[in-house]
Amino acid sequence: MAQSHPDCGWIYQCDDIVVEPRAHRLERAGKSISIEPKAYAVLVVLLQQAGDVVGKDTLLDAAWGHRHVTPGVLTRVISQLRHALGDCASQPRYIATVYSLGYRFIGEVHRTPSCPLPADELLPDVASNDELVTAEETPTTRPPVPPPATRWLAAAITLAVIVAVLAAVSLWHAPADAGRQPRVMPQPGLVAMPVALVDLL
Repeated sequence: MAQSHPDCGWIYQCDDIVVEPRAHRLERAGKSISIEPKAYAVLVVLLQQAGDVVGKDTLLDAAWGHRHVTPGVLTRVISQLRHALGDCASQPRYIATVYSLGYRFIGEVHRTPSCPLPADELLPDVASNDELVTAEETPTTRPPVPPPATRWLAAAITLAVIVAVLAAVSLWHAPADAGRQPRVMPQPGLVAMPVALVDLL
């Protein structure tokens, strides 16, 4: 079963049909085709699981969430998709009905990432016949990660430099009178004033 990468997204191509979910783009023979969002959601699920039978409940959940809807709306959406893709129910080239179970996308689907994937995330596409790409053949753009011991050493050196700079700054801006003798403030005292007694006669 093909796996989806919602963080990157895929571009699906089958014959002259191109589907890019991230851009909500559907083209056929180079011309843009407009379909309702629910039909588009069903088409994307069918393409993601191309070659596999996708149950009706899975398609209903993907397009309508967990709301209760009748299977008739899915039948209408499938009909709209077949019309948009130039397909027909009696002789399907793309969407086949699996009676009482669901639907299957039977066209040969090729998919490419719409943005570059890291080498360790490239997976073989079982829905296409493209050549497999291995991690050794694909250049990676991620920078190498240093070992943990190197990161701890770098952090310790950085911390020591910061402490040394702070110490130098505190010494540089020492108060100007730091080396002088402290001033002695006069202590309050009692002063005895002579009192002259004058006899008042």
